[in-house]
Amino acid sequence: MSNMIEDTLSSLKLENTEYRKCIENERSNVKTIAAILNKLSAEDKEIMNKHEMDVFHILAFEQSYLYKQGYIDCVKLLKILGVI
Repeated sequence: MSNMIEDTLSSLKLENTEYRKCIENERSNVKTIAAILNKLSAEDKEIMNKHEMDVFHILAFEQSYLYKQGYIDCVKLLKILGVI
């Protein structure tokens, strides 16, 4: 399954210049962000790390839910069309 996702995202990167640019920007910003985080106090770093993990989990939950909903919608459409 993960290979299918990677292949799909590779296609997206090839087809969508805006997406590709965002990926490039994100990669180049990682070092800058790390330098900024290293200047923070331990407490502030902990807050930033917690926020980053919360955002990661939110996106994972949303992606999973949207994927499941897309699958359900696809099955409904196939039933309406009489395919299944």
